[in-house]
Amino acid sequence: MHQTTSHETNLQHGAKFKEFDAFVNKHKTRNFWLHTFDGIFFFFGMSFMAFETVMPVFVLKLGGSNFIISLIPFLFVLSNGISPILISYFIEQLDRKKPAVMVAGFLMRIPWLLIAVLTYAIAKNHPRLLLALLIFSAAIFAVGSGLVVSPWFDLVAKTTTLNIRGRMQSIRSGGGNLLGIAAGFMVSFVLANVGYPSNYALLFGMGFSLLFVSLVMLSLVKEPVYPIKKPQSSPWQSLRSAPGILRSNTNFFYFVIIRSILMFFFTSAALFSAYAMQEFNLSESHAGIFTNVRTATFIAIAPLLGWLADKRGHRFNLIIASLCAVGASVFALMSANIWLYYPAFVCVCIILVTQLISGLNAIVEFCSSEERPTYIGLCNMLMLPSAILAPIMGIITDAFGYHYLFIFQCFLGLTALALSIFKLKDPRTIPAGAGQ
Repeated sequence: MHQTTSHETNLQHGAKFKEFDAFVNKHKTRNFWLHTFDGIFFFFGMSFMAFETVMPVFVLKLGGSNFIISLIPFLFVLSNGISPILISYFIEQLDRKKPAVMVAGFLMRIPWLLIAVLTYAIAKNHPRLLLALLIFSAAIFAVGSGLVVSPWFDLVAKTTTLNIRGRMQSIRSGGGNLLGIAAGFMVSFVLANVGYPSNYALLFGMGFSLLFVSLVMLSLVKEPVYPIKKPQSSPWQSLRSAPGILRSNTNFFYFVIIRSILMFFFTSAALFSAYAMQEFNLSESHAGIFTNVRTATFIAIAPLLGWLADKRGHRFNLIIASLCAVGASVFALMSANIWLYYPAFVCVCIILVTQLISGLNAIVEFCSSEERPTYIGLCNMLMLPSAILAPIMGIITDAFGYHYLFIFQCFLGLTALALSIFKLKDPRTIPAGAGQ
């Protein structure tokens, strides 16, 4: 009886890789634009209910505190930290990732339709109940987001090539935020001219509609079957592998620390908006102005950071983000009026752009293709300290004011900057097989 030799196995794998590459090349243009339009519609939709601008104003309107404001992004990061590593073993065994993406993508979109309906129905008479349901809906969104991140990025990595992902991400975010400028004006107009609570219900309804269009774009992506499967494992094996990965790949370890620090600015970004609304006595419609500042920053910076990621590597972007982390804190501490405060908000937005372009894209450069879901899950799991800090800082700002938050963030920014410059190496410069 003939037994397959290792040489024959290698030949079979080689043939399968040729088929895989041929499939990717055949559909790469189609997939590039479908992924791009998915992102454009997603970012456009989220502009109507942005965590950093619209959501904190809505929470304050319902009588919520800074703790509640910081709790919503906390749920998002918490789910993104726990879910991917627990399901990575399952995702690694799937021949195709798109079905998992579609199910989780639907789960993370449906809460916004629920909130739109509930806001219209009960916001006036039952604001506290709506606030509780908003947190519940945000938790559902967070769970869907946590479940989708690993199979979605694996789908992107399988259906695009390395040298275009930075530009694709920048076009996705840049295009979505270009439309987001229109969304910002619409947010200001709706909040100023449509009566409460119909104004917020309308914003959430428009956001949901655009997010649903983005899901349709994803459904049209052509996905190949990857030639090699990682040996079957369990979620507990994935968790047990974490210390070994971090010990053997110290460069990835430094990347995780830096990304975790920068993630704290994502979870606390809404507090920057809340501080401005309270400190400078701004009207609700100013949420639209903040949305436009955010989107204008994304439009101006995303193409540059995408180009730098492709040409100079993601380490360069992390250095820029770390500088902005320091700058945001210093500008916030020194601002005496809203005009002096805008640079702080711009710095926060640059950090958010960097997370979009380099947060996930950089991870795949530290590992092999079959290890990708585990690395993504592990990296997101290690974001949990940042998630836990956010509501704690919300409680501190409620009790003692915002200055303690800004001082703490300045310290974190300096730490990330030092690690980015002196410890982190660009993985593209490390030869294959060399120690990390």
